[in-house]
Amino acid sequence: MNTFETHWWQNTPNASRLCKEIVKALFCGRQVIFHHPQHLPWQNTFCQNIEKLILEQEAERTLKIVAAESISDTLAGLGDYLLKNFCKPDLRTRFRSAMGYADFLAKHTNGNTLGTTYLLIENASAKQVEAWIPFLKEYHEKLDQNNGCTFLLTTSANMKLHVKGIKCIDYEEEITDYDCLIFYLILAGECKDCPPELRQYLGELTGTIAKKNVELGAACVKHGNSFLENPLKILQNLPNDGRFPFPEEETTIRSAIWMTQVKMLFPIIENFRQRFLERYQKIIQKQLPHNNSFSEPITDYHDVELGLIWHFFCNHDLQVSDKDYNDFRIYRDARNNLAHIEPLNLKDVLQVIQTTCKNHPSV
Repeated sequence: MNTFETHWWQNTPNASRLCKEIVKALFCGRQVIFHHPQHLPWQNTFCQNIEKLILEQEAERTLKIVAAESISDTLAGLGDYLLKNFCKPDLRTRFRSAMGYADFLAKHTNGNTLGTTYLLIENASAKQVEAWIPFLKEYHEKLDQNNGCTFLLTTSANMKLHVKGIKCIDYEEEITDYDCLIFYLILAGECKDCPPELRQYLGELTGTIAKKNVELGAACVKHGNSFLENPLKILQNLPNDGRFPFPEEETTIRSAIWMTQVKMLFPIIENFRQRFLERYQKIIQKQLPHNNSFSEPITDYHDVELGLIWHFFCNHDLQVSDKDYNDFRIYRDARNNLAHIEPLNLKDVLQVIQTTCKNHPSV
């Protein structure tokens, strides 16, 4: 099983909790409808994780997984499927359509394996869900104290259901952007194809581009430094199988790069500004009062921005160490580019981060 897949469904808190919530509902005898995006991330792994959770706590029942396409989308489709696939021949011969499938199967628990089965039906259509709801509702009511089958239907159909005995769980409501970002950051932290200094940037950029599409995000992280150097190229080379929808416009990717850099680098630049001002507060305070670029008077050194410090360098011969001057140039150039909505190239991003790590190893 792929490490990315396993980590998402077993270790990411809300994804793991979602699976446990589903299994808990099944154990309580409730039928479950699980609504998910059109492409549920690593669907096979999701099913395997549900089965794993059941096996860890349930000794008498097993999980059977079937594709919804193998079941008719008619009102009697699900009942007929259960009769043919879970009942012995002599029990099937006793059934008459006037009896109704739900009533018959709920009352005749001998001669079938429904009582020892959790049935996971994958990718049910809207028509199938709508057609089978009456059966699920009646079957649940008629079971009473008898031991019957418990169902888990997965569907991407956009339906709002409120039916007694049926629990609806929605992927989009359970999984947040924050869950996905944490997932990307953890994957990036383990990425061998990316310099350690750039791994947080890799995770952050992946989050900005992939958002909640964790399969896309995992594919981006997997390419490591190659993705950071040319995200658009990597995205365009991913399989065109519907799992990786993304905006192909270069301007969209460029905007995502800029937003990520602003989010990650502006706080770093601001921290440098504050440290620089504290280190040289006496000589900077002597340059004040002075008007900033908006012709506003600055009287306190705490309020001096990088642009005004640069003015002091150019016109007032501000004396600082060579190292601090070189660091200042790096941060100022980065700030100016980002302020003019100009993404930095990867080399410059690395330079800002390395300069920060060199001066403050704990950052």
